[in-house]
Amino acid sequence: MMARGANASRKGPGWAMSADRARMATLCLPPRPTESNADHAVIVDAIARRDPAAARRLHHEHRVRSGRTLDLLERHGINQL
Repeated sequence: MMARGANASRKGPGWAMSADRARMATLCLPPRPTESNADHAVIVDAIARRDPAAARRLHHEHRVRSGRTLDLLERHGINQL
């Protein structure tokens, strides 16, 4: 939760709420967020190992994949998250 708060303050006041709405909108779309959950687990593992380079790389890769999901939502007219 601490990381989410830090990101929200950098990105603006509505960022966390938009992320929550996007998460809720995508839960019912295939594929299920198991890949995202696995991404989060390996990022947390890298942090626990005190490997910031790996955590940064893994987070970047996750964000790229997440961007693809957001593109999919926009193509289906779900863009007011």
